[in-house]
Amino acid sequence: MALSHCWGKKLDARLLRENYNSYLNDISVHILPLVFRDAFQIAGRAGINYLWIDSLWIVQDSSNQEDWKREAQNMASVYKHAFCTIAATGFENGDNGLFVSRNTELLQPIGINIERDIESPNGDMEDTLAGRCLLVDRRSWQNGVDFAPLNTRGWVVQERLLPPRSLHFGSEQLF
Repeated sequence: MALSHCWGKKLDARLLRENYNSYLNDISVHILPLVFRDAFQIAGRAGINYLWIDSLWIVQDSSNQEDWKREAQNMASVYKHAFCTIAATGFENGDNGLFVSRNTELLQPIGINIERDIESPNGDMEDTLAGRCLLVDRRSWQNGVDFAPLNTRGWVVQERLLPPRSLHFGSEQLF
């Protein structure tokens, strides 16, 4: 699996030249943002043993351009071959995690009865139930995914288009 997320203004959990060797041995869960920890939980529950996170895989120091160039070339392959991408679509940083409180009433379709007039055998007009329809907001994908904070990032194009499947964790619902 792979994680697609916004870093926000500050991300402490980054692979740097100075912490490279220590990160090879252990990364304390306490320094990871909640979005990383939630993504690990999702991968584990799905039975997936590996989760790719860019900031923990690619050395982020500006002085180490060779690692970034090499790994940037592989990012398309990572997303294309991931079982699923976990996208923190509705969030500007990883502080909230993925399991936020959501108003489930916003997701309920609105039921309406469609009535029509028909002529009864005695010639009177009667209202008859023609059917029941459910109305849903067609803009929910557009508002919850297309215009969400994650999709303001330039790199997200490949993170969004290449995976065979994605779970978009929006601020109001899961897509």
